[in-house]
Amino acid sequence: MPIIDRGTVKVDGKWRHLNMMFTKTKGFYCDFDILDVMGVPSRGYETLRSLQLAIQETLQKYHDARKEMRKVIACRLHLSTEISMNRVDGHSFRGYKPWVPKNYVEGRGGFSTPPGVGFSIEWESLWEMKENGLKYKPVAEDGGVGVGERCVDGWVILDWTPDREKSLKAIDEALEGLAEKVSGIFYEPETLTKLLDSGRKLIGEK
Repeated sequence: MPIIDRGTVKVDGKWRHLNMMFTKTKGFYCDFDILDVMGVPSRGYETLRSLQLAIQETLQKYHDARKEMRKVIACRLHLSTEISMNRVDGHSFRGYKPWVPKNYVEGRGGFSTPPGVGFSIEWESLWEMKENGLKYKPVAEDGGVGVGERCVDGWVILDWTPDREKSLKAIDEALEGLAEKVSGIFYEPETLTKLLDSGRKLIGEK
């Protein structure tokens, strides 16, 4: 993996070093995540100059896109069939219950999970970029733009704030805590039997 050339580029206000290399199989190439972020090949260039131009052009497009970027939270709800639909008989369901959100019913708010009475909440912080339309990229560990793209069809998109992310993390922790309590007794028949026979109200039952 002989290094043909070295360079420095400024990304999000920070200088970064780049190594440009060449092999017969890969051609001229470099390990530069911004090329991946922007969907530009990082290998297969016939000349060093063509690789350098691709880096410069992609970096300019990246910084132009960054000017109009916003951080968002994408979230959606998953409802099991048994919790969200009306039971027709022992094995069949038809129509959603009145309380199920309209967007969900129309297929824009989520999708059904495997059988059982349950639900889950899925969310992720993303970067929204204007690049041939709107695209959504993951947030990297350093807070920058990560590699890849997320499909957010059917997701609710919110402006990101620290408090909103904190609140969603708190919901995750609360649901995990509930699952931990239930699982702690569910596979202990004696304890579960006593609890069910006690007449005590369980998990907010009506």
